[in-house]
Amino acid sequence: IVVAIIQIDQNNLRLITEPDIISRGFVYAKQSEKLLKQAKQEVKDILSKSKGKEGRFLRRDLQERLERFFFQQTGRRPMIIPVIIEA
Repeated sequence: IVVAIIQIDQNNLRLITEPDIISRGFVYAKQSEKLLKQAKQEVKDILSKSKGKEGRFLRRDLQERLERFFFQQTGRRPMIIPVIIEA
């Protein structure tokens, strides 16, 4: 399982804080630092390209793109749970 926690400003959909990527049972913590940093950058790229989208569409984009990213990087398909906090 990979949980992506993103806190965004509800008015302009910009990140308020750095995205948190939490992995449980998918990759070893010591070996995954670089992979999780790349995943954070992927989240930032997704948000920059999805201006003006509603939360449910943004959540779907995050899930699909992160699934594709992790499969390309590891050859495995973890369950992706995007959590979007609008403040």
